Amino acid sequence: MDRARITEELKELMVEVSTVKEERGKARRGSPFFESVDEIKLETPLAELGMDSIMVTALVTRLEERHEIELSPMIMFEVRTVGDFVDAVEQAMSEAKE
Repeated sequence: MDRARITEELKELMVEVSTVKEERGKARRGSPFFESVDEIKLETPLAELGMDSIMVTALVTRLEERHEIELSPMIMFEVRTVGDFVDAVEQAMSEAKE
C-alpha cells in the first residue's frame, strides 16, 4: 500500500473513531471531532487532535486488524504529527512483509 492510501485510510479512521464515545462502559456514537478528512493535515501535531486513549486504542486496533501489523499502543505519544503516524504505520507494514 502506498503512502497516499495509508494517509487517507488513517484520516478516515481518525474521523470514524472520533465519533465513538464511552459512557459508563458502553460505546455510543457522538459528534465527531472532525467533520471530514480534509481537516486533518499531515503536519498537524497529534496533541492538537483531541483524541483520548479510547480513540487511540480503537484506531490502533483497526489498523492492526486490517493490515495484520503491530503498533505500539503508545504510538500517539511516540510520534509528533499525523505524518509521523503515517510513517510509523508504513514502517510496521514493511516489517510485516518481511
